[in-house]
Amino acid sequence: MRWILFLPLFLVAIQKPVERVHAHLLIEDPAAAVQEAEIALQKDRDNKELQFAYALALAAAGDEKGALTAYTLQPTPELLEEIAWGIIQKGVKSSQYTIRIASLIGSYLTHDVRATNIMKRFLNDSNAILRMAALQFASDYPDDLLQEEIERLAAHEKVYQVRVQSLSTIGKMGMKRMLPYLEKVVSSDKSTLEEKTLAMRAIVHMYDNITPDRIKLLATGNRAGLRGLAAESIAYFDLKEVKGELFSLAIDPISDVRMAAVHAIPLVFDDYRTVKPILMKAVKDIDPMVAITAAWAMIHFDPDAGQYELNRWFYDERKIHRLLAAAALAKTGKKGAPLALKILKDCNDPYVKVNVSLGLLGMRVETKLCCDILYDFLIKEKTRCLWSTSAPYFQMLVSSTSASNEEILQMPEALDRMARLQLFSFLAILGDERALPALRELLQEKRWGISGYAAVTLLKEGEEDALELVRKLLTDPDTEVRLQAAFILAMLGRDDSVVGILEEAYMGADHIKKLQILEALGHIGNSDSISFLVRAMHEPFEILRIVASSSAIQCLNR
Repeated sequence: MRWILFLPLFLVAIQKPVERVHAHLLIEDPAAAVQEAEIALQKDRDNKELQFAYALALAAAGDEKGALTAYTLQPTPELLEEIAWGIIQKGVKSSQYTIRIASLIGSYLTHDVRATNIMKRFLNDSNAILRMAALQFASDYPDDLLQEEIERLAAHEKVYQVRVQSLSTIGKMGMKRMLPYLEKVVSSDKSTLEEKTLAMRAIVHMYDNITPDRIKLLATGNRAGLRGLAAESIAYFDLKEVKGELFSLAIDPISDVRMAAVHAIPLVFDDYRTVKPILMKAVKDIDPMVAITAAWAMIHFDPDAGQYELNRWFYDERKIHRLLAAAALAKTGKKGAPLALKILKDCNDPYVKVNVSLGLLGMRVETKLCCDILYDFLIKEKTRCLWSTSAPYFQMLVSSTSASNEEILQMPEALDRMARLQLFSFLAILGDERALPALRELLQEKRWGISGYAAVTLLKEGEEDALELVRKLLTDPDTEVRLQAAFILAMLGRDDSVVGILEEAYMGADHIKKLQILEALGHIGNSDSISFLVRAMHEPFEILRIVASSSAIQCLNR
């Protein structure tokens, strides 16, 4: 029976040369595939099938130049895609962090099934930021193998930021098999507020519905996180038949539970007399986040009393409490407008004023005053800013110095630029003529780039009004302004009218701008850019070749 051991070699021997090349590639032996193809081509140099297989073998073996030379003899989309993937796969195995993360991002952006194995590899990477990035990207790839890796990572991860990202990804992917794990996170005394909040929201969104009996069981349980989940669920599913459970939850010994209950009260109750005693107690809570949330809730029922309670927080010695009060006030609608106008008049903190102004702008109240405040902030405020999500119920614009370490762990500059671009969009939507020259000044700054991990993390569909504002700068006499405007329109609007501007700027661009341009061309996905990207795949820098390869795949598949 020993002859069976030699059967694979025998089968390879009797195959045609091109079949032998593919057989070596199938068993992941690219070096043997290259050797087989070279021997066969000496006898049959004009064989198109052999030439194609040889190019595939060169790409798999990491010989990018040889593969691209072979591509010029047979320039087919199928071959180009294989070569591009070969370049990315080579980068995955690099010892350099920048090369590996470029390969991860490049594979993710293709939205190709082959990216799944690459993401799986990076979920096990020794670098925490690479694991975190792979978790974030995995939410767009609903693959069972990835879910198994995410489950393992969530259970054993030691780095806090990665663990938090795993909770977010589990929620986005709707991994119902992780419900027991999520409930454990919610109920654990060792979990942070951020972890509990993400886990609770993931659980609530996974439930198709939840019975009143289940709510009562959660609300009376001995785990604080599950009691908080009961409050979240009552609000999310508008379960008025069990809204009475919020009374006991609002006086729970754990502040996170009290905050969740107080936030739910105005969402399910209409009668102020019923909830007034609870809210009157809550606005005096020892925990500032509970007290501010209670003042926000009170404004819905009794605007004068609620504004009185919230007003005192604007004079608190801690800036984060003043910012939280401003963010809460911005979400009170017209009922909180009198206090908002008072704060704008009396307060000197630019961050407090911006947060309050955004609430008034949403209602078109004192539009001119609020636009002036936003404009002054954009022109005069030099500290970096970002949108903070550290408070569960109120998003607020804060300075990087006021943000938690987790929020500013990566890309503070990119977060600042994206936040400012959003503020410019508010000015543009409201027809403020100062928006265009102010944006032009921002784009002239040399530090503007948003590339790599930041680009993937921050990409959103742009507000059309903001994009129209940026589009006006495409004819600006300043080359830097034109390029940055084109980059924004490509990344936020997929605007293929800027392809020419981007390609023209490439030759004279520095390394960072070249990366941005290549990323932008891939995001647009115009097939006319393929020949340009193939030339970029000959660049001497591996990271540029990886980004060009990813963009070429995107252009081929879109």
